[in-house]
Amino acid sequence: MTETEVLVLENLRAIRADLSEIRSDVRETKTRLGSLEDLNVGLSGLYRSLFGLYMNLSERLDSLVTEMRLIGRRLGD
Repeated sequence: MTETEVLVLENLRAIRADLSEIRSDVRETKTRLGSLEDLNVGLSGLYRSLFGLYMNLSERLDSLVTEMRLIGRRLGD
């Protein structure tokens, strides 16, 4: 085997090793990204629930204010 062939084979082995490491890194990145996507879905659901609660409380507070005004008017009469 010539020196050139040996150098080419060494470079190909190094490239193969680097490619294997890159594949491993991509696999780990995909796994972590999937976890983040799942977390995002959960947080979106939580946000919707909290927003719904806020809207409910806001409506109830508006009703209480209206009732307090009516009571105030009746007491003022």
